[in-house]
Amino acid sequence: MTGDGVVTNGDDVGGVKRIALDTDAINSLVSTKLLDEISAAAKQRGIVFVLIHVVRDQLAQTSDAGRRAQLLEVYDVLPIIELPTSGFVLGISRLGHAEIKDSAAELEVFTTSGRGKMQDALIGATAAAKADVLVTDDRTLTKRVMAHTMRCEIWTFERLVRFLLEKEE
Repeated sequence: MTGDGVVTNGDDVGGVKRIALDTDAINSLVSTKLLDEISAAAKQRGIVFVLIHVVRDQLAQTSDAGRRAQLLEVYDVLPIIELPTSGFVLGISRLGHAEIKDSAAELEVFTTSGRGKMQDALIGATAAAKADVLVTDDRTLTKRVMAHTMRCEIWTFERLVRFLLEKEE
């Protein structure tokens, strides 16, 4: 990772159009209260936020009812395109919202430890296949995606905010 919150595989970020957000990015968006500014800046720059049902499902499992309501409200009003996951995991994936793949090994390379490991695998695999940038502060997921794709960059939430809200010189 560079000092400015960007993990790069060497690609130019000037052509960024599709940004995938993981669950912690939505959490950060709620905490910073920058939804309106980020949405407007993304629209102005032609940025599309791509998300998968797994992110919404994780947000819906938030134990604090007030926080859960805030997270789901942001998810529901954020200008997104919901894409099918790049893979199917029984008990997590929804029919019609996931691509059924032949090899479980394709997802295994993206798994992280802990309770969200297969959800993280679906988020990582989908971003690797369908996004220019994945926004996450999850270091393990960052390492997994970086090790297995040259297609998308990994940004921290802080880097996303700078990219969208700071004036270009």
